[in-house]
Amino acid sequence: MELKAPINNVTIRVVTSSPSLKEPPICQKRIWCANENELTLQIEHIASYKIQDGTKVDVYPHPDSDADSIQLFLNGSVLGSVLHQRKILPFHGSSFFYKNKGVLISGNSGAGKSSVVAAFCSKEGLFVNDDITPVYFNNGNVSIMPIKTRIKLWDDAINLLGIDRNALKTIRPLMEKYYVSEFAKQEVINPILNTFILLRVHHESQFQQERPEGIQKFNYLRENIYRKIYLKGMPETEKYYFTQLIKMANILDVVVVYRPKFSNAIETMEYIREHVLL
Repeated sequence: MELKAPINNVTIRVVTSSPSLKEPPICQKRIWCANENELTLQIEHIASYKIQDGTKVDVYPHPDSDADSIQLFLNGSVLGSVLHQRKILPFHGSSFFYKNKGVLISGNSGAGKSSVVAAFCSKEGLFVNDDITPVYFNNGNVSIMPIKTRIKLWDDAINLLGIDRNALKTIRPLMEKYYVSEFAKQEVINPILNTFILLRVHHESQFQQERPEGIQKFNYLRENIYRKIYLKGMPETEKYYFTQLIKMANILDVVVVYRPKFSNAIETMEYIREHVLL
């Protein structure tokens, strides 16, 4: 079974038994437990994972699991743990470069992050990351760390954007969500994050936006840390993130965009382009 890490300097090893922590957990839940440098994760019918020191991942495939599903969690929850252990703050959001500015669209699952980014990248935007966007400080700027990722789109977004589905690969068997590679045509070198958009869905008929200030900016950033729950077992990392988020809140343009429930990705992209990314 060939498995690949989405970032460099990670060793993946397939093991023959479910891995466990060497040191006692600080937090233990039903499917995961963690201390500052280790985390184990059990995904039913898929695999058990152990992440250590941000550099080592042990994978114990469960019977009848498939490589695509195992890789999907390596690219998601496992990557989130690796980044936390390296103290590289991951946001739950997709990112792109537009008119010399780095933009991250965050929000709950189903808000439309990936499809809106794909809509931008089908026009003038340059794709950076999908679903997880790691950030760090570099010379006083908030920089985005590009990872080896592809946009994942549901069937309806693929139809809306006019993408040929025949050449696409599903992210898991029997799932109508596909990897789309065509937007990763040009690599963005050392992108700086300028605008953080929190995308939400509401029942009004019009798009709306708000620009929070002060502690509310901090709270919106903190709420959208990817796999923030893991930090319950990583108190020192959580303290470090606290100071980082305060600095980010003072630098980033944070905008909450409310899109009508029945709006599509192209309409949302056009609103953001015309009313947010001025």
